[in-house]
Amino acid sequence: MASYGHKRPPKRKKPTSGTDGDQPPAADIEPKNSSTVWYKDGSIILQAESTRFRVHHTVLAQNSPIFEDMLNIGEASGEDTVDGCPFVILHDAAADLEAVLRALYDRRYFDTHEEQPFGTVASILRVSKKYEIQHLYDRALEYLTDQFPSTLAGWDARLYRMPRYEGFTFDVIALARELDLARVLPAAFYRCVELYGAAFVLEGLRDPATGRVKRLAPHDQKVAVLGMQNAVTRSLETTFAWLKTRPEVDGCEDIYECDDAMRDISDALWMPFPRCAALWKWQGEWNKSLCKKCIAALKEMHYEGRAKFWEQLPACFDLPPWKDQ
Repeated sequence: MASYGHKRPPKRKKPTSGTDGDQPPAADIEPKNSSTVWYKDGSIILQAESTRFRVHHTVLAQNSPIFEDMLNIGEASGEDTVDGCPFVILHDAAADLEAVLRALYDRRYFDTHEEQPFGTVASILRVSKKYEIQHLYDRALEYLTDQFPSTLAGWDARLYRMPRYEGFTFDVIALARELDLARVLPAAFYRCVELYGAAFVLEGLRDPATGRVKRLAPHDQKVAVLGMQNAVTRSLETTFAWLKTRPEVDGCEDIYECDDAMRDISDALWMPFPRCAALWKWQGEWNKSLCKKCIAALKEMHYEGRAKFWEQLPACFDLPPWKDQ
């Protein structure tokens, strides 16, 4: 029996609530054959946790250089067999391995023209990165980068191809940390504080389906809360510099009325507590009390400042600049 764990990622913490702690360890559970990935003509059996998958050596080798090397070494060493097939134990979650194997065998399972659950995307990213299944990794990563991009143009054209749920951005941040997906983090942290604010970041969010409270890791809670403060402060020098300076626009039709309008916009954004709005586009409601000259001038300032803020976004959350990610 061969056991492989190529570049095993950091262990995920075991649940501390619910009944999971009462479950016997996988080693004590009788192995069962997968109900979705078990091919009678398969030439190799993989086991992850207590689930076995019967697949084809050639399919694994064609898609993964890691699997190709691993299985060739196993054959040369004369490994144990099950049902006449070489038998390999992998140190991966069964659900993660199943997702990748199903994606390799059935294109309909991971159709990138369709929405995919976050759990499926996460599983495929974990295993495809570990075993260098590049085409699956690239397709799965697009689900994250479409929603949490590294360019302002990408932010404005975001595609939501994963159904969202309470605590979705918490899970995205945790996955990005786990797999070192640095370019996803700035937009994910920003979206997190834009949606939830400091209170929910610290207190967590209750999953209505399970009743469990989801939280960011303690370090990331700190990053998010301080990052929100940084984003608000930097937005006053970039996106909303026009509200801080309240410039007098040449040709303004009514200086006092437009100044009052800017004060009202400022109060709505910052009072009684400041909102994280640094990436807001120009809002149509801001046009109501401003004259046409001011709208044109301030709108231009807003979008110029917004572009400057985007370049500073990683720094808000103590992350490397875009060019270094």
